[in-house]
Amino acid sequence: MKLRQLRHMLGLSQLQFAEDLGVAQNTLSNYESEKRQIPLDLLKRIAERYDVTVDYLTDSDLIADDRIPGALINERVNSGLSLSDLSKITKIPKKDLEDYEAEIEPINLFLLKKLCDVYGKSLSQFYKDNDMYDELHTAYISAIYQHKLCIYHYFNVQKVEQRLSNRFKLKRILKRSLLYFSDRIVESEEIDKFQNISPTISPWRRN
Repeated sequence: MKLRQLRHMLGLSQLQFAEDLGVAQNTLSNYESEKRQIPLDLLKRIAERYDVTVDYLTDSDLIADDRIPGALINERVNSGLSLSDLSKITKIPKKDLEDYEAEIEPINLFLLKKLCDVYGKSLSQFYKDNDMYDELHTAYISAIYQHKLCIYHYFNVQKVEQRLSNRFKLKRILKRSLLYFSDRIVESEEIDKFQNISPTISPWRRN
């Protein structure tokens, strides 16, 4: 759940954010700590109000690729920016940026797009420049960014863990999500490729 990160990016205290959303501060605190499930209608309202995505808020767009941290460092260094500089530009907390580069925490697709905007390139160019461009990763990005999948709905219905703890879960949920929605971006033969990927490796990397 990225409510706390969003609040920090907005420069708001918990009380200010709660008042802005029209909820009690202790309620917001429970949402941020995931002690209480936030209603979907409130998530949508937050996403629209602050120009973010529901996928970002619910951590449904985490990128499980061990090549990302190195690519993030390369892009930042090549742009002549320090972590402090990048944090000031994007409003992403410096500690979070450090965690993304150290592979302590996977970055969200929404935040990666924000970083790419700073570097003046598209997501596709980011992947090409860092030798990460492959067919399966492209299909995943296309599916999420064109909003053809509503992964949050799927999580809620299936009562799957909100926080993805490993790459196998991400691969499995994505595969089921692609099969679940009739308006699919990825063709059936591409979906079949997910079934042949070993759960012990990144779902986005080809051997």
